[in-house]
Amino acid sequence: MRRDEATAVAAMPAVHNVVGRGPQPVPISEAELQVVRRIESSGLPVSPWPFLRQGQAVEIARGPLSGIRGMLASTMKSWHVVINVELLDRSIAVAVDRADLKAAAAAAGA
Repeated sequence: MRRDEATAVAAMPAVHNVVGRGPQPVPISEAELQVVRRIESSGLPVSPWPFLRQGQAVEIARGPLSGIRGMLASTMKSWHVVINVELLDRSIAVAVDRADLKAAAAAAGA
């Protein structure tokens, strides 16, 4: 999207902001959007979560979110997998049973 197009979109009444880096609009990756949609449709409890850059990488091994990777976090009462939407500097956390988690394999080249 060109800058002039982003300005026109941002001026629409229902639009809060156009995501990007500085003044340059940048699309959110389709893979991140698919993960967010899948979590939303799972019916599991979901909540906003502070954006995290470090933590234990985990993968959900069983259940409706099997294969989703994120970072393990805990509260006093439950475990969560935190998924980052990098471009938005936002994260979401989904409550999970710790028994459904496994350590995520290192990414190629990591």
